[in-house]
Amino acid sequence: MNTFSFNAPSRVTLFFRCSLALAVLALGGVTAVRALPTANPVWKTNYAEAVAQAKKENKKILLNFSGSDWCPWCLKLDQDVFNTAEFAQYARSHYVLVLADFPRRTPPPAALAQQNMALKEKFAPDEGFPTTVLLSPTEKPLNVLSGYVPSGPGKYLTALDKDYAAKT
Repeated sequence: MNTFSFNAPSRVTLFFRCSLALAVLALGGVTAVRALPTANPVWKTNYAEAVAQAKKENKKILLNFSGSDWCPWCLKLDQDVFNTAEFAQYARSHYVLVLADFPRRTPPPAALAQQNMALKEKFAPDEGFPTTVLLSPTEKPLNVLSGYVPSGPGKYLTALDKDYAAKT
């Protein structure tokens, strides 16, 4: 009686399947490890907490006015600048990040919407979206970048700091 079956995989087939699975896992693991540095930076939504942190750590406040669910240029700025490893690394040591979002599809809680509107009126009343305002730890406006200009994180950060340095 022959016990060989065409439906059962051979040892060679099992070896190749296991090898392929291990290779996929290994490459996936490498990809996951390499993707970690590009993790999105942490944006605060509570402005008072951000100011307290900025004073404590002596960092500038980067205030981003965005329309996260309707503004295509806001989404592009997030993708090309804010959600990059280069920006995240620089921001960690230089800024406290604050997102003042003005979504249309899912309105924020009333208190947050009121805070964001007050910030917009105070720091960027005549600006559209996206607008980024650089503030000192004592909330003194240092620089304003309005709109989106294709540049990448390096040039964007240089523009923030260069313009700030030129104004001081």
